[in-house]
Amino acid sequence: MDGVRDGEYGEEDNEYHNEDNKEFGIIVHAVFQGRPASVVLMEYGKDDPKLAKEIDGMYRRFMQSELMQDVVEDHKEIPYSGIRDDREEVGQIDRLVRKKDGSWFLIDYKAGAPSDDELEEKKARYSEQLKAYAKAIYDMNGIRPRAFLYFTNNGKAVEIDV
Repeated sequence: MDGVRDGEYGEEDNEYHNEDNKEFGIIVHAVFQGRPASVVLMEYGKDDPKLAKEIDGMYRRFMQSELMQDVVEDHKEIPYSGIRDDREEVGQIDRLVRKKDGSWFLIDYKAGAPSDDELEEKKARYSEQLKAYAKAIYDMNGIRPRAFLYFTNNGKAVEIDV
C-alpha cells in the first residue's frame, strides 16, 4: 500500500480526502484507533469498499512505520485541555507511545499528502499545537515526548521540536 496517495481514485475522491475535509479526517482518526474503515464509513453513510481498503491500508502502513516499531505502551485519543493564545483549548491528543528504549513519541495525525517542499510549512503551521500537547503531557505525567506529525495519505512523518 505504499502507493496510496491523495486522489488515487479520481477527482471526486481527491476532493473528499484532502487535508481540509474534516469528515475525512474524523474517519481516518477513528480507523487509527483500530476500527475497521468499512464500519466507520458506514456510520457516515458511505458504502465505499475501495475507499475503505485505502484507509485500512493507511492504517496498516502507519502501524508498520518506524514510529510504531518497538512500542511497548500505546495510548490513543488522550483528553487534553490547556491554554493557548490566551484561550482555553479542549481536545484529544491522537497518540502517545512508549518505545522499548524508554523514549516517548507524541504523534499527531494529519490527513493529506504534503510534498517534501511543503513539510516545512506544515511544521511551522502545527508547531504550537504540538508544543501545547507536549507541555500538557509533561504537566500530567512528567514525560517529555518527542513530537511528530504523521501524514496519513502518504505515510510521511516529520519531527517537531518541542
